[in-house]
Amino acid sequence: MKNLFCHSSTLKNEAAVEKHFLDRLLDDLGYEDTEILPKTSIKALKVGKGSKSDRYKPDYVILSQGVPVLIIDAKTPEEDIHVWTSQCSSHCLELNKKFEYNPVIFFMLSNGFTTAVYKWDQAESLLELDFSDFQSANPKYEELKKLISRKALLKAAVKEREGIDNEPFALARVSVGELIAKFQKIHTYIWKKEKKKPSAVFEQLIKIVFVKLRKDRDHHAKFGTDPKPKHKDIVFSRYWINNQSQSENPINDILFRHLTKELETEISKNHEKRIFDEGEEIDLAPDTIGWVVNELENIDLFGMEEDIHGRMFESFLEATARGKELGQFFTPRDIVELMVQLADITVTKQHIDTVLDACCGSGGFLISAMREMLRKERLIPALSDKDREPLDRRIRSESLFGVDAGSAPKIYRIARMNMYLHGDGGSNIFFADSLDKNIGMVGKSSVEYNLEIDELRQLLLRDQTRFDVILSNPPFSMTRSSWGKERLCRQWRRVNLQTRPIGFNSGLHGRRELQALL
Repeated sequence: MKNLFCHSSTLKNEAAVEKHFLDRLLDDLGYEDTEILPKTSIKALKVGKGSKSDRYKPDYVILSQGVPVLIIDAKTPEEDIHVWTSQCSSHCLELNKKFEYNPVIFFMLSNGFTTAVYKWDQAESLLELDFSDFQSANPKYEELKKLISRKALLKAAVKEREGIDNEPFALARVSVGELIAKFQKIHTYIWKKEKKKPSAVFEQLIKIVFVKLRKDRDHHAKFGTDPKPKHKDIVFSRYWINNQSQSENPINDILFRHLTKELETEISKNHEKRIFDEGEEIDLAPDTIGWVVNELENIDLFGMEEDIHGRMFESFLEATARGKELGQFFTPRDIVELMVQLADITVTKQHIDTVLDACCGSGGFLISAMREMLRKERLIPALSDKDREPLDRRIRSESLFGVDAGSAPKIYRIARMNMYLHGDGGSNIFFADSLDKNIGMVGKSSVEYNLEIDELRQLLLRDQTRFDVILSNPPFSMTRSSWGKERLCRQWRRVNLQTRPIGFNSGLHGRRELQALL
């Protein structure tokens, strides 16, 4: 006996059913090779319940626009295909759990002589065909085409996607406590799954958070301060990831790579300093990145109140890799705000104070100072929008300076990141040893780094720039070959809360120099 695809005598085992029958059937249904995942390319999933659960994968997963829509399992001609329905249904369920909707619509079982199509979550088959039904113009075969041909499933997939596309996407603010708890959970997950040290976890996760913040900022620019986006509007989400057919790791390959290219352009124009190394990637498995995205996607990070947002990076460090592990300690937010208020930073049409943090860490003092300076700028009476623009630009780009020597991880880059996301100032964050009278280098020499150090030396040593306000919490736990802990403490205590010009070292001078009283 012969049907449209093969002679019945060729169907001697499961491999023959795949080669002589199913492969040819899929070709006749219109599928392209890139839309057919063979068993060797499919990840086994845990199916079943309790002690009876097992790892299983079907022989084919059929994709439509990069998303699974149909699974097919082949059996030997002697097997009863109906015995395997629960296994296939369970695999469909596990696949659908990865999405915010159910893209897998059908599964099909075939031993070559009996072929049945099921709705993924139903016990009874929708259609059953015998070997002889696979003939041109056969009513059952035509019905099969209406269910699972490439054209039919593409149409069904688009309809399913359109439904979720236009549904509201929940994007909400959370408290600082909730954010810290979330970061702790994420850190623990990555640490266990990827076996990375806390500092390494931080360095990778901060890249994902940076992408998230940038996309949240874009949403606010597009939809306003209280955005009500739909699923189709959100780029940073598992739904978006699952709809990307061009890459297995789109958060890294598309979003992060595009963002770093933008930053490289700004660096080449001297508008920004480096945040990420050229060609740097998110060094986490795609599944891990997807899990993190799922945890963060509904949090509106950029929409949080400014004091919460300015604290976010510091909260993350405290929550995930605090203290001795990183050698970093961060000034409590209340102390930061108090010091900024005590500094009474001047912002008028005639004069804007310059502010320095010579041990800036992740930029908490500078973010708070910038927020206060912008607040004062808005209070200046009788200023037109045109008059405000140069003042705003001076505050963001010319009045805030930071220096930090932390290199494991590169905390100064977190400060740049923080300032960049707040509207800049990141171009004035330097990687250097501020306790070295000659502004010593910390990192390895490179053309780019040499230019940055020379810029800082020009600013402090050759131009003898004076800062109106110094806000800082220096690392008293560190010892210096040239200063020493006791000498450093004496120096800072001597200048604490003074209002007269006092030299800190050959490059750092301030009218109002403040030290955190911790």
